[in-house]
Amino acid sequence: MPATTLRMPRTIDEPPTILLWRIDHLFPLLVGLIGGMYAGVIIEGTLAGFVLTHFYSRWEHDQPDGFALHLLYWWGIWPEGSRTVRNPFVRIYVP
Repeated sequence: MPATTLRMPRTIDEPPTILLWRIDHLFPLLVGLIGGMYAGVIIEGTLAGFVLTHFYSRWEHDQPDGFALHLLYWWGIWPEGSRTVRNPFVRIYVP
C-alpha cells in the first residue's frame, strides 16, 4: 500500500482544519445537517448544507483572507480569547 501524504499547516496564518477540511468550509455543511436533524429532514438539510458550502466558498474567494472571521467579530458572534477586548479606536486611556 503506497504511503499517502497529509499536508499539515506550517505557519500560524493557515486556518484550522478538522481532518482534511477547513473549519469555515465545514461549518455551513454542519449547520445544514444539524438543522435537518432538528426538522426531521436530514437528507434535505445535508443537501442544503452542501449548497451553502458551495456558495460560501465562491463568496470567500472574492474576499480578503480572514474576512468571514472579521465579519463575525464585527457582528459580535465570534468569541475572543481574552476576557475583554479593547476598542481599537480609542488612542488614549484615562485611569
